[in-house]
Amino acid sequence: MNYVISKKDSEIINKLKALFILLVVFIHTRAYTGKGYVNMTGGGIDLSTPIWLWNMEYVISAIIAHVAVPGFFVVSSMLLYKKNFKWKENTLKKVRTLLVPYFIVITFWIVLYAVMQAIPFAQPFFSNNTKLISEWGIFQYLDAYLGLTQSPLVYPLWFAQNLFFLNLIAVLLKSIIDKIPLMAFIVLWILLLSGVESPIFCLEINALVYFCMGYYFVKYDVHFEKLSAFKALPVFALYIVSCLISYGFRDTVVYIIADNANICIGFVACIIFVSKCNSNAVIDCLAKYSFNIFIMHEMFLRIALKATAKFLGTSVLIQLVQYFMIPCVIIGFCVIVSIFMEKKLPRFYKIFTGLRG
Repeated sequence: MNYVISKKDSEIINKLKALFILLVVFIHTRAYTGKGYVNMTGGGIDLSTPIWLWNMEYVISAIIAHVAVPGFFVVSSMLLYKKNFKWKENTLKKVRTLLVPYFIVITFWIVLYAVMQAIPFAQPFFSNNTKLISEWGIFQYLDAYLGLTQSPLVYPLWFAQNLFFLNLIAVLLKSIIDKIPLMAFIVLWILLLSGVESPIFCLEINALVYFCMGYYFVKYDVHFEKLSAFKALPVFALYIVSCLISYGFRDTVVYIIADNANICIGFVACIIFVSKCNSNAVIDCLAKYSFNIFIMHEMFLRIALKATAKFLGTSVLIQLVQYFMIPCVIIGFCVIVSIFMEKKLPRFYKIFTGLRG
């Protein structure tokens, strides 16, 4: 099977990568500000977030931006299945492009945290109300790397972990879908909408479903170029309605249905939106370094949010700065670090990025 990605498809994918990575950073920004406090050693800092600000952050990060990670799974799957591949070759490639960066990033942060936690002034910014790294046993290290009881130490890396496992079973998934496409489609969505949890620590049900949706796109020759031709006004209007429904049902048992419907509609809306955006240096830069931003941003973001709350206070103005400006600063910082490594440490950069680009 050869799924031909047109030039227009490729341009849309590039722009989607830029949009999705921006949304991912905003998701993780609210992961800290949305709790109403900043967790630090010795206790948290109460943000006393006004309800209007909490709701604004919720709509942006928990509803609008929620399309980003499923979108990355769909695109990753399409790029894998667009041509025939051999399991062994693909697995070795994913070890290089996913597992090696995965372990490098986690090891870096464990070492940095251990060093900074030994400095009294720095310790609050590099720890929560949990055990210090110097107190860890073997299980805590395994948990930090593998995410046995929760996400890995660097939270966004659950994506890389899941994506690697999905690549391991990609041939099996393709075989099942080819044999029983309708039944497989129904079962996948029942699993997702029922809220059942995966018994496998390195596989989330939503990751499985949206990765498989990527193969359905390939199998039935669905192209982003065709989707981008949909009329924008009715799609955007439907998306606004779906966002409002998701918000209205956020604390109910039917939220998971509303949320995933919103993700699907939002995915099409994103395709239409980026197709109407002209490429520029910012979009190309975000797309080029999207993987680097994905694996680097969260821990820097965590430290920056703690520092601003500690030294600048928790006024509404500071919280607005935290939510809107800090993500942009962190993205810029990750890009600068990437460019520096790319030019000054090319050998390490190739290993760090899995020879991407």
